[in-house]
Amino acid sequence: MSRLRRIFTAPGNPRIWVSLVIYGSALAALLVYRDKIGRVVATGFQNLTGPPAPPLKPPSKADADAAAAARAKALPVPQRHLELLALARGGNAVALQALAVELDSPAAAHPPPALGAAAASALDEGDRPLRRVAARIVLAAEGIPPTKAAAKALAADLGPKAPKPRRLQALGRLGLLGLTGARSATSERALSHCLADADPAVRGAAARALGRIADAASRDRLLRFLQEREPAEVRDSALAGLTDLALADQARRTGVLRRLTAKLADKDATGELAEQIWRTVRRLGALPAPKP
Repeated sequence: MSRLRRIFTAPGNPRIWVSLVIYGSALAALLVYRDKIGRVVATGFQNLTGPPAPPLKPPSKADADAAAAARAKALPVPQRHLELLALARGGNAVALQALAVELDSPAAAHPPPALGAAAASALDEGDRPLRRVAARIVLAAEGIPPTKAAAKALAADLGPKAPKPRRLQALGRLGLLGLTGARSATSERALSHCLADADPAVRGAAARALGRIADAASRDRLLRFLQEREPAEVRDSALAGLTDLALADQARRTGVLRRLTAKLADKDATGELAEQIWRTVRRLGALPAPKP
Protein backbone atom coordinates (compact mmCIF):
# COMPACT_ATOMS: atom_id res chain seq x y z
CA MET A 1 0.00 0.00 0.00
CA SER A 2 2.82 2.40 0.83
CA ARG A 3 4.34 1.82 -2.62
CA LEU A 4 1.00 2.56 -4.41
CA ARG A 5 0.54 5.65 -2.22
CA ARG A 6 3.95 6.91 -3.23
CA ILE A 7 3.16 6.33 -6.95
CA PHE A 8 -0.10 8.31 -6.90
CA THR A 9 1.11 11.04 -4.54
CA ALA A 10 4.52 11.61 -6.11
CA PRO A 11 5.11 14.97 -7.90
CA GLY A 12 3.89 14.94 -11.52
CA ASN A 13 1.70 11.86 -11.03
CA PRO A 14 -1.56 13.71 -11.86
CA ARG A 15 -0.73 12.69 -15.46
CA ILE A 16 -1.54 9.13 -14.41
CA TRP A 17 -5.03 10.23 -13.40
CA VAL A 18 -5.54 12.06 -16.64
CA SER A 19 -4.45 8.97 -18.58
CA LEU A 20 -6.83 6.79 -16.61
CA VAL A 21 -9.72 9.18 -17.40
CA ILE A 22 -8.84 9.14 -21.09
CA TYR A 23 -8.54 5.35 -21.24
CA GLY A 24 -11.81 4.93 -19.33
CA SER A 25 -13.65 7.29 -21.65
CA ALA A 26 -12.32 5.45 -24.70
CA LEU A 27 -13.44 2.13 -23.25
CA ALA A 28 -16.89 3.52 -22.52
CA ALA A 29 -17.15 4.89 -26.07
CA LEU A 30 -16.20 1.48 -27.49
CA LEU A 31 -18.91 -0.20 -25.44
CA VAL A 32 -21.58 2.34 -26.38
CA TYR A 33 -20.77 2.63 -30.09
CA ARG A 34 -19.47 -0.88 -30.78
CA ASP A 35 -22.21 -1.72 -33.38
CA LYS A 36 -21.68 1.46 -35.34
CA ILE A 37 -17.91 1.07 -35.21
CA GLY A 38 -18.26 -2.53 -36.41
CA ARG A 39 -20.35 -1.44 -39.42
CA VAL A 40 -17.85 1.27 -40.31
CA VAL A 41 -14.97 -1.19 -40.09
CA ALA A 42 -16.88 -3.77 -42.18
CA THR A 43 -17.73 -1.18 -44.83
CA GLY A 44 -14.12 -0.08 -45.00
CA PHE A 45 -12.96 -3.66 -45.36
CA GLN A 46 -15.45 -4.30 -48.19
CA ASN A 47 -14.27 -1.17 -49.96
CA LEU A 48 -10.72 -2.44 -49.74
CA THR A 49 -11.50 -5.96 -50.92
CA GLY A 50 -13.94 -5.06 -53.71
CA PRO A 51 -17.74 -4.78 -54.19
CA PRO A 52 -19.96 -7.45 -52.58
CA ALA A 53 -21.02 -10.39 -54.75
CA PRO A 54 -24.61 -10.10 -56.05
CA PRO A 55 -27.10 -12.44 -54.35
CA LEU A 56 -27.65 -15.73 -56.13
CA LYS A 57 -30.95 -15.94 -58.01
CA PRO A 58 -32.93 -19.19 -57.81
CA PRO A 59 -33.08 -21.01 -61.15
CA SER A 60 -36.20 -20.45 -63.25
CA LYS A 61 -38.69 -23.25 -63.77
CA ALA A 62 -37.53 -23.65 -67.36
CA ASP A 63 -33.91 -24.07 -66.22
CA ALA A 64 -34.91 -26.46 -63.45
CA ASP A 65 -37.02 -28.52 -65.88
CA ALA A 66 -34.19 -28.67 -68.40
CA ALA A 67 -31.70 -29.77 -65.73
CA ALA A 68 -34.05 -32.49 -64.43
CA ALA A 69 -34.71 -33.75 -67.96
CA ALA A 70 -30.97 -33.83 -68.70
CA ARG A 71 -30.34 -35.95 -65.60
CA ALA A 72 -33.13 -38.33 -66.63
CA LYS A 73 -31.77 -38.64 -70.17
CA ALA A 74 -28.42 -39.75 -68.74
CA LEU A 75 -30.05 -42.85 -67.21
CA PRO A 76 -30.08 -46.19 -69.02
CA VAL A 77 -33.25 -47.54 -70.61
CA PRO A 78 -35.84 -48.34 -69.22
CA GLN A 79 -35.17 -46.18 -66.16
CA ARG A 80 -34.72 -43.24 -68.52
CA HIS A 81 -38.24 -43.56 -69.92
CA LEU A 82 -39.78 -44.10 -66.51
CA GLU A 83 -38.10 -41.00 -65.11
CA LEU A 84 -38.97 -38.87 -68.14
CA LEU A 85 -42.60 -39.96 -67.88
CA ALA A 86 -42.67 -39.18 -64.16
CA LEU A 87 -41.27 -35.71 -64.84
CA ALA A 88 -43.76 -35.16 -67.67
CA ARG A 89 -46.64 -36.11 -65.38
CA GLY A 90 -45.35 -33.46 -62.99
CA GLY A 91 -45.59 -30.76 -65.67
CA ASN A 92 -42.06 -30.88 -67.09
CA ALA A 93 -42.56 -29.98 -70.76
CA VAL A 94 -38.87 -30.55 -71.59
CA ALA A 95 -39.07 -34.13 -70.31
CA LEU A 96 -42.29 -34.73 -72.25
CA GLN A 97 -40.69 -33.57 -75.48
CA ALA A 98 -37.62 -35.70 -74.83
CA LEU A 99 -39.78 -38.75 -74.14
CA ALA A 100 -41.78 -38.20 -77.33
CA VAL A 101 -38.51 -38.25 -79.28
CA GLU A 102 -37.32 -41.35 -77.40
CA LEU A 103 -40.46 -43.26 -78.41
CA ASP A 104 -39.28 -43.22 -82.03
CA SER A 105 -36.15 -45.19 -81.10
CA PRO A 106 -35.94 -49.01 -81.32
CA ALA A 107 -35.29 -49.14 -77.56
CA ALA A 108 -38.90 -48.04 -76.95
CA ALA A 109 -40.48 -50.69 -79.16
CA HIS A 110 -41.12 -53.07 -76.26
CA PRO A 111 -41.73 -51.07 -73.06
CA PRO A 112 -41.48 -53.02 -69.79
CA PRO A 113 -44.64 -53.65 -67.72
CA ALA A 114 -43.75 -50.92 -65.21
CA LEU A 115 -43.59 -48.28 -67.95
CA GLY A 116 -46.82 -49.55 -69.53
CA ALA A 117 -48.62 -49.37 -66.19
CA ALA A 118 -47.34 -45.85 -65.51
CA ALA A 119 -48.44 -44.74 -68.98
CA ALA A 120 -51.90 -46.26 -68.49
CA SER A 121 -52.27 -44.18 -65.32
CA ALA A 122 -51.28 -41.03 -67.22
CA LEU A 123 -53.96 -41.44 -69.89
CA ASP A 124 -56.41 -39.34 -67.87
CA GLU A 125 -53.90 -36.73 -66.66
CA GLY A 126 -52.60 -33.41 -67.90
CA ASP A 127 -53.02 -32.00 -71.37
CA ARG A 128 -53.46 -33.81 -74.68
CA PRO A 129 -49.70 -34.01 -75.52
CA LEU A 130 -49.09 -35.98 -72.30
CA ARG A 131 -52.05 -38.27 -73.03
CA ARG A 132 -50.78 -38.76 -76.57
CA VAL A 133 -47.36 -39.89 -75.35
CA ALA A 134 -48.96 -42.17 -72.75
CA ALA A 135 -51.18 -43.69 -75.45
CA ARG A 136 -48.15 -44.43 -77.64
CA ILE A 137 -46.48 -46.27 -74.76
CA VAL A 138 -49.59 -48.32 -73.96
CA LEU A 139 -50.05 -49.23 -77.62
CA ALA A 140 -46.38 -50.23 -77.90
CA ALA A 141 -46.78 -52.46 -74.85
CA GLU A 142 -49.66 -54.18 -76.64
CA GLY A 143 -47.74 -54.43 -79.92
CA ILE A 144 -50.03 -52.02 -81.79
CA PRO A 145 -48.34 -49.54 -84.16
CA PRO A 146 -49.85 -46.02 -84.18
CA THR A 147 -50.93 -46.16 -87.81
CA LYS A 148 -54.11 -45.73 -89.82
CA ALA A 149 -53.87 -49.36 -90.92
CA ALA A 150 -53.89 -50.50 -87.30
CA ALA A 151 -56.99 -48.40 -86.66
CA LYS A 152 -58.73 -49.82 -89.73
CA ALA A 153 -57.96 -53.40 -88.70
CA LEU A 154 -59.98 -52.90 -85.50
CA ALA A 155 -63.25 -52.57 -87.46
CA ALA A 156 -63.57 -56.36 -87.62
CA ASP A 157 -63.75 -56.55 -83.81
CA LEU A 158 -66.35 -53.80 -83.43
CA GLY A 159 -69.31 -55.55 -85.03
CA PRO A 160 -72.27 -56.75 -82.93
CA LYS A 161 -71.37 -60.39 -83.54
CA ALA A 162 -67.88 -60.04 -82.07
CA PRO A 163 -67.46 -61.24 -78.47
CA LYS A 164 -67.93 -58.49 -75.91
CA PRO A 165 -64.31 -58.65 -74.56
CA ARG A 166 -62.95 -58.21 -78.08
CA ARG A 167 -65.30 -55.29 -78.76
CA LEU A 168 -64.30 -53.54 -75.55
CA GLN A 169 -60.60 -54.09 -76.27
CA ALA A 170 -61.01 -52.82 -79.83
CA LEU A 171 -62.85 -49.70 -78.65
CA GLY A 172 -60.11 -48.99 -76.11
CA ARG A 173 -57.39 -49.35 -78.71
CA LEU A 174 -59.30 -47.25 -81.23
CA GLY A 175 -59.46 -44.43 -78.69
CA LEU A 176 -55.73 -44.68 -77.98
CA LEU A 177 -54.96 -44.61 -81.69
CA GLY A 178 -57.20 -41.55 -81.96
CA LEU A 179 -55.07 -39.84 -79.32
CA THR A 180 -51.99 -40.43 -81.45
CA GLY A 181 -53.77 -39.11 -84.57
CA ALA A 182 -54.18 -42.50 -86.28
CA ARG A 183 -57.78 -42.64 -87.54
CA SER A 184 -59.87 -44.86 -89.79
CA ALA A 185 -63.25 -43.88 -91.25
CA THR A 186 -64.19 -47.57 -91.45
CA SER A 187 -63.59 -48.19 -87.76
CA GLU A 188 -65.27 -44.93 -86.76
CA ARG A 189 -68.44 -45.94 -88.62
CA ALA A 190 -68.43 -49.17 -86.64
CA LEU A 191 -67.86 -47.16 -83.47
CA SER A 192 -71.01 -45.13 -84.24
CA HIS A 193 -73.08 -48.31 -84.09
CA CYS A 194 -71.51 -49.15 -80.73
CA LEU A 195 -72.81 -45.86 -79.32
CA ALA A 196 -76.35 -47.25 -79.63
CA ASP A 197 -75.53 -50.73 -78.34
CA ALA A 198 -77.84 -52.27 -75.76
CA ASP A 199 -74.91 -53.08 -73.45
CA PRO A 200 -73.98 -50.11 -71.21
CA ALA A 201 -70.34 -51.22 -71.06
CA VAL A 202 -70.08 -51.09 -74.86
CA ARG A 203 -71.82 -47.71 -75.04
CA GLY A 204 -69.50 -46.32 -72.39
CA ALA A 205 -66.36 -47.64 -74.08
CA ALA A 206 -67.56 -46.21 -77.40
CA ALA A 207 -68.18 -42.80 -75.83
CA ARG A 208 -64.73 -42.77 -74.30
CA ALA A 209 -63.10 -43.73 -77.60
CA LEU A 210 -65.08 -41.06 -79.44
CA GLY A 211 -63.81 -38.39 -77.06
CA ARG A 212 -60.21 -39.49 -77.45
CA ILE A 213 -60.51 -39.39 -81.24
CA ALA A 214 -61.69 -35.78 -80.69
CA ASP A 215 -63.63 -35.34 -83.89
CA ALA A 216 -65.16 -31.87 -83.97
CA ALA A 217 -68.65 -33.31 -84.53
CA SER A 218 -68.56 -35.62 -81.50
CA ARG A 219 -69.54 -33.07 -78.83
CA ASP A 220 -73.31 -33.26 -79.32
CA ARG A 221 -73.20 -37.04 -79.60
CA LEU A 222 -71.47 -37.29 -76.26
CA LEU A 223 -73.80 -34.77 -74.62
CA ARG A 224 -76.77 -37.02 -75.45
CA PHE A 225 -75.49 -39.51 -72.89
CA LEU A 226 -75.93 -36.99 -70.07
CA GLN A 227 -79.43 -38.15 -69.15
CA GLU A 228 -80.86 -39.64 -65.98
CA ARG A 229 -81.94 -42.79 -67.77
CA GLU A 230 -78.35 -43.63 -68.72
CA PRO A 231 -76.35 -45.68 -66.20
CA ALA A 232 -73.77 -43.75 -64.18
CA GLU A 233 -70.90 -45.64 -65.86
CA VAL A 234 -72.05 -44.48 -69.30
CA ARG A 235 -72.40 -40.88 -68.13
CA ASP A 236 -68.92 -40.99 -66.58
CA SER A 237 -67.45 -42.30 -69.84
CA ALA A 238 -69.23 -39.61 -71.85
CA LEU A 239 -67.94 -36.90 -69.50
CA ALA A 240 -64.42 -38.30 -69.73
CA GLY A 241 -64.78 -38.27 -73.51
CA LEU A 242 -65.91 -34.64 -73.40
CA THR A 243 -62.83 -33.81 -71.33
CA ASP A 244 -60.57 -35.40 -73.95
CA LEU A 245 -62.43 -33.52 -76.66
CA ALA A 246 -62.05 -30.22 -74.79
CA LEU A 247 -58.29 -30.69 -74.59
CA ALA A 248 -57.97 -30.79 -78.38
CA ASP A 249 -58.03 -26.99 -78.80
CA GLN A 250 -59.27 -23.84 -77.09
CA ALA A 251 -62.42 -23.50 -79.19
CA ARG A 252 -63.60 -27.00 -78.30
CA ARG A 253 -62.68 -26.45 -74.65
CA THR A 254 -64.80 -23.30 -74.53
CA GLY A 255 -67.70 -25.02 -76.27
CA VAL A 256 -67.66 -28.03 -73.96
CA LEU A 257 -67.48 -25.88 -70.82
CA ARG A 258 -70.39 -23.74 -71.99
CA ARG A 259 -72.57 -26.72 -72.81
CA LEU A 260 -71.80 -28.47 -69.52
CA THR A 261 -72.50 -25.29 -67.56
CA ALA A 262 -75.80 -24.90 -69.39
CA LYS A 263 -76.58 -28.53 -68.64
CA LEU A 264 -76.20 -27.80 -64.92
CA ALA A 265 -79.00 -25.24 -65.23
CA ASP A 266 -81.24 -27.77 -66.94
CA LYS A 267 -84.09 -28.85 -64.69
CA ASP A 268 -83.57 -32.44 -65.85
CA ALA A 269 -79.98 -32.49 -64.50
CA THR A 270 -80.57 -33.33 -60.87
CA GLY A 271 -79.00 -35.50 -58.18
CA GLU A 272 -76.15 -37.73 -59.26
CA LEU A 273 -76.10 -36.45 -62.85
CA ALA A 274 -75.66 -32.84 -61.72
CA GLU A 275 -72.86 -33.91 -59.37
CA GLN A 276 -71.09 -35.78 -62.18
CA ILE A 277 -71.30 -32.76 -64.49
CA TRP A 278 -70.11 -30.38 -61.76
CA ARG A 279 -67.07 -32.56 -60.99
CA THR A 280 -66.19 -32.61 -64.68
CA VAL A 281 -66.50 -28.83 -65.03
CA ARG A 282 -64.22 -28.29 -62.03
CA ARG A 283 -61.70 -30.86 -63.24
CA LEU A 284 -61.65 -29.48 -66.77
CA GLY A 285 -61.22 -25.96 -65.45
CA ALA A 286 -58.16 -27.09 -63.48
CA LEU A 287 -56.47 -28.77 -66.47
CA PRO A 288 -54.01 -26.74 -68.58
CA ALA A 289 -55.59 -24.91 -71.51
CA PRO A 290 -54.75 -26.33 -74.95
CA LYS A 291 -51.88 -24.56 -76.67
CA PRO A 292 -52.68 -22.92 -80.02
